[in-house]
Amino acid sequence: ATRYKFLLRDSSDFNGVCYQSTFEVGTARGLVVRLLASGIETVRIPFATLVPTIFARTVPDAEINLRNIVSVQFALSKFELNDALNPLFREGPFELEIVDVAVY
Repeated sequence: ATRYKFLLRDSSDFNGVCYQSTFEVGTARGLVVRLLASGIETVRIPFATLVPTIFARTVPDAEINLRNIVSVQFALSKFELNDALNPLFREGPFELEIVDVAVY
């Protein structure tokens, strides 16, 4: 299994707030993950689970503007939130194939 970050930005400020959530692939655990017969995993990340952060540190009282999303990111990171480490992080090459991104 590998744990990735999903991030949204509502500002083009590079040092601005990111709204992030983590998800796992390669396992049936994590956020709502379903393994389909085709071998494709469907990951659903509710907007309500996104945590406002700046460089993996939580930002209190920040609210995402869903009408102004300027960036969608997928990241493999050693860090989770506030000094916590990703227990599934492994150095080296990785691959994440994304078939579709949609709002539900």
